[in-house]
Amino acid sequence: MKLGMQELMRLSDVRRWHTVRVAPEQTLADHSCRVALIALQLHWHHTGEANNADVATLLTTALLHDAAEVHLGDPPPAGKTVMYVSDEIALLNTLPPPFKGLWARSAEARNTIKVADRIEAWLWIRENAVGHHSQGVAARCFAEMERVAADCKMTDAAISVIKEITGEDCALCPF
Repeated sequence: MKLGMQELMRLSDVRRWHTVRVAPEQTLADHSCRVALIALQLHWHHTGEANNADVATLLTTALLHDAAEVHLGDPPPAGKTVMYVSDEIALLNTLPPPFKGLWARSAEARNTIKVADRIEAWLWIRENAVGHHSQGVAARCFAEMERVAADCKMTDAAISVIKEITGEDCALCPF
């Protein structure tokens, strides 16, 4: 298996949240676009820079951060085993130029995308959850977002971006 342009064009075919009731459905392409937008805002809030050489890499990497799911699917977090992560990394290493190696270039970009990914997941499920189970998933998504933002030392930036998107004050635990 590899990830060529033909596979990348299928990002809109991979459905997310298949174990959770949501309306409307979300595709990997929807998710990746939202992650890229959030990542750019996080970068700006975290660094104060709106435009530099790293922004193109950040945005491209954000758009492709889940590209391996074209082949592997989008498992719930509990399904992301060590073997899955290994397969995911191997597939991301097959991306064609100019995308090859983007994920490995910048730890700061990876952290920004991790936080953006968790913010996007929480926002999506918060906005589109259907039923009691989905509400529990939303609470777990918020806790995971909070943990990752703290681990990446981006809590303040995450709070600012969430407030911009939702128009609501949000307190994350700053540890």
